[in-house]
Parts: sequence; C-alpha cells; structure tokens
Amino acid sequence: MATKLDELQPAEAILLARTSAPPKKASSSSSSTHHIAPNESLADFVRRVRPSTPHATKRWISIRGPYPATALLLTDEQKGACVAELRALIDAWSEELIHVRPTDVTRQARIVSASVFALAKQYNYGSGKLLVSLEPSTVDANWSAIALATVQGALGCSARISTTHASPRLHIASIIVSCFWDEARMLQILSKLSELGLHVTAFKPDIFSALPGCDLRRLHLHTLLYNPTCP
Repeated sequence: MATKLDELQPAEAILLARTSAPPKKASSSSSSTHHIAPNESLADFVRRVRPSTPHATKRWISIRGPYPATALLLTDEQKGACVAELRALIDAWSEELIHVRPTDVTRQARIVSASVFALAKQYNYGSGKLLVSLEPSTVDANWSAIALATVQGALGCSARISTTHASPRLHIASIIVSCFWDEARMLQILSKLSELGLHVTAFKPDIFSALPGCDLRRLHLHTLLYNPTCP
C-alpha cells in the first residue's frame, strides 16, 4: 500500500501533446464529449466509441458511476474568498519562482502544492481528477477496464478519456473523485487502478478550475500528486 496520501511527490511530466491537438472551439461540454446512449449497454458503448479510432470525432469519451459527485456547497461569499486566497497563493509563487534556484524548484513547489490542498480542504473543495497517461496501442483495452470499474463503483464518480481527435499520440484518462482527503476511498481507487495495471501520473484538484488561466506546467505544479500505491 501507499504511504500517507497527504505526502506529495513529484511525478513524470504528462505529455499533453498540445501542439498537435486541434484548437478548442467554444462549445458546451456535452457537445465535445461522447456519452453512452439511453438503453445502450456498456459493452456496446465501448465498442461503438473507441478512443483510438477516428470514429471518436469528439474530444472526450465519458462514463458515469453509480455514485453521483458531491455537490460543492459554498456561498458566493465563500467562493469569492476561496478564489482570492488561491489567486494570492499562486501569484506569490509565480513571483517567487523567478528567484528560486533550479535545484530547489521541486521542493518549493511541493510546499506550494501542499498549501493548495490545505486551502481546498478548508473550503470543502474536495473534488479532483486522478490522471492516467495511456499509450495508443493499449488505450482501448485500458479504457474498457476503466469504464467497467467505474460503472461497478470501484473507481470514482465518473471517468473520461481523451480521444484521437484530441491528441493522436497520448491519451489522458481522468478518474473523477469527490473528496481527495477521504483517505480510505482514495486508497481503494488507487488500489483498483494498480490492479488494472494502471498508475496515476498526477492529481489535479478542481480548485484550480477557479483560475482558468493558471498555467500549472509553468508553475511546476502539474506533476504533484498523492503518493499512489505501487506494484
């Protein structure tokens, strides 16, 4: 099993292949995502829309689990305070980063990341995404396994995966979780992923959605995660 979930560690950088991805168009989430059709079986769905084929003409394929995501219960005042604190934290790190020695960047980024997680917990902002990088040669089988485990309630409240339309070189699967400090549940999810031969590349807390223009890669915050189970 893993060590404590609140211990952060650096991970391999996620190769998002942004240069090869088509430009994003202004559209709703549902219009850019494949969903299972009413009365369609999971087996038929994963056969009909495979992330590796050109038939997946949208950027994402998504599947829901049996347990809905926990609603974020924040007042407008609380949301404003949360965003203000997060912005101040990130802005301060952005300015400090310029003066940090290269050998100290990872250590300092860990401190900043831990502060972000603490802020998320303070405001009960527990949702986020466990990210898994998948090669094109195995992505269909991997996605089928993730989809089945999600529907069975063994992973997060939902899952999605990027298609060839989004990136032809590397696929990113997102396991959506409701509360990252629910240690028992997180360990169950990480253990199931390990059982499937899949290993988390990074964890992205949804609190960052409050700062849509935040470049996590530039800030060295895109590869920090909870210490996952290891095979």
